[in-house]
Amino acid sequence: MTVHAVTPKLVVNDARKALDYYTRTLSAQVEDRHEAEGRIVHSVVRVGPSAVQVKDADSVDQDPLSLGRPGVLLQLTVEDPDSVAGAMVKAGGDYVFEVADREYGARAGRVRDPFGHEWLVQTPMS
Repeated sequence: MTVHAVTPKLVVNDARKALDYYTRTLSAQVEDRHEAEGRIVHSVVRVGPSAVQVKDADSVDQDPLSLGRPGVLLQLTVEDPDSVAGAMVKAGGDYVFEVADREYGARAGRVRDPFGHEWLVQTPMS
């Protein structure tokens, strides 16, 4: 078996708003988008070199907010975690914990986006 990639798929309650949030706060680029009956059934956003899929919730795939439980936790390595996490919070996210120097050798903080998914925003400390 050859694995070519592992790509997270974020199920959200409003994919249009999520795509807007990710493009504004993470400089993500929407590479692919498919709709059916007014809903986004598949999209691919490029966040740096990584791909993340985003889709609207439906009867099979439910979003974490409607389920009342945490969504996916993604680790995002950036040059300036303070400004990226700050932009995410300013645009509607919430800090799980604020950016600070961590004992494991990174400057990191965690943000829950408005769609229930969490982002560990970090940079290695030199």
